Amino acid sequence: MSATSQIRHPSPRDLALIALGDETPTPTELHLRDCRACRSALDSFLRVLEAGRAAATESVQPPARVWEKIRRHL
Repeated sequence: MSATSQIRHPSPRDLALIALGDETPTPTELHLRDCRACRSALDSFLRVLEAGRAAATESVQPPARVWEKIRRHL
């Protein structure tokens, strides 16, 4: 019997926690190695996390017209 058939699929919550760096239980780790669907779901969480972290480090400057509207309302 393979490791995939010995464990239930991790929940989306569990996969999100793993993506955030929580410790992965050994049976789940083995399952992720064998189950393409679960590994794909985890990879999706990791891509979203990476995109969010990248966006958080970028500085976005609003156009000058936005600052003008703010000044007018003050």
